[in-house]
Amino acid sequence: DPRYGGIDARFIDVLERGIDYTLEKYSDQPRVAGVTLMSIGSTLSTLGDLDRAEDVLLRAYEFRQQTDGVSARELSFAANSLGMLYKRRSDLRTAKRYYQESLEHARDDPNADDSTMRSIAATNFNLGRMLLSMGEIDEAEPYMLRAVELQRQYSPDDEQVLTFGNGGLGELYERKLDLESAEESYRQSLYHARRAFPEDHPYVATGLV
Repeated sequence: DPRYGGIDARFIDVLERGIDYTLEKYSDQPRVAGVTLMSIGSTLSTLGDLDRAEDVLLRAYEFRQQTDGVSARELSFAANSLGMLYKRRSDLRTAKRYYQESLEHARDDPNADDSTMRSIAATNFNLGRMLLSMGEIDEAEPYMLRAVELQRQYSPDDEQVLTFGNGGLGELYERKLDLESAEESYRQSLYHARRAFPEDHPYVATGLV
């Protein structure tokens, strides 16, 4: 309760008290602790306190893994949150590990709905683009291909998503010197960009170069 900190209580202090309270009261209830710490950790990350967010999200992931009957979706989300955090910290090797763990958990989800599949597509895309930035082109390829496959299947009307997905695939093929495949992917990206943005938008102009 922020009232206990007086009128000058900072939101970050309220979150810290929430962490302490959760660990004190619910360490023997991993589901409650995991859900609560995941929420607080995500908030800390949004606020830019990445060091503290890392500590909290790692504890949340540990509690998730200790929870009886935890779903593959919950584990995938927790691992993906860590992947995004480490990417923001430019710790790409660790980000890669958690993105891959997220996808491994997702493969164990027999009841994945369309929303979950769109999230899986985004994780594949983010991991593929990150691997490209690391120069790991061959390793990036299956993730980029899977991302575009899922985008076409589960986001067929999301022109922006299809713009970025096909554009990323075009960049991959260009760096592999497979210029024919790169041209086809770039054409697909431009097609969707023209449906998503006005003609003078940078994404359209870039596609016309």
